[in-house]
Amino acid sequence: MFDPDYPYMNDLFRRLSGDEEAFDALVSFLTSNNYRLISCRDNQIALDYVINYSDKELPLKASWAERTRGGFSAQYDYKVKEPPYFSLRVPMLKELLARFGEMDDELKSFVVQANRNCDGCRYCVQTDKTGKRPLICVRVRHDEKSYALCPLFPGFYYCWESLSNDLVKYIVAYLTFINKVFTT
Repeated sequence: MFDPDYPYMNDLFRRLSGDEEAFDALVSFLTSNNYRLISCRDNQIALDYVINYSDKELPLKASWAERTRGGFSAQYDYKVKEPPYFSLRVPMLKELLARFGEMDDELKSFVVQANRNCDGCRYCVQTDKTGKRPLICVRVRHDEKSYALCPLFPGFYYCWESLSNDLVKYIVAYLTFINKVFTT
């Protein structure tokens, strides 16, 4: 009845994005770089563009639970205050943060601004009975400041209620960096 490769959800999320020109630029990047389109994931009003960087083809999850796919996700959730939200799919974040020094200065600024800083919640070491296991945060330096970045659940903080040309510029830069890291 419906073509699974046709981007039905694009029109909906384009109108909800806050900046249709920025949305179009992002979709143009994603389609021209062979991101796979998935509409209505898990019977939700969702639009996903993904590249799998793993040998395994696991079921696609929400962006907050992402582990192996890079890309972009848009979702509409009527239960939250701002129903449409847009998120970056960041796979294997700890490996990416370990290569922070390879990012250009603009991308570094975006990452330290968007990525969650470690607040010592100890979620990453909750199974440690000795209390001696170090936190898994990744320490980076940028603009003469030091940051301890959390590599867990990036979909919770690389997430926005609307898009803009500046934001799309950074999303494209980060996705380009991700692809470079995991395909070379």
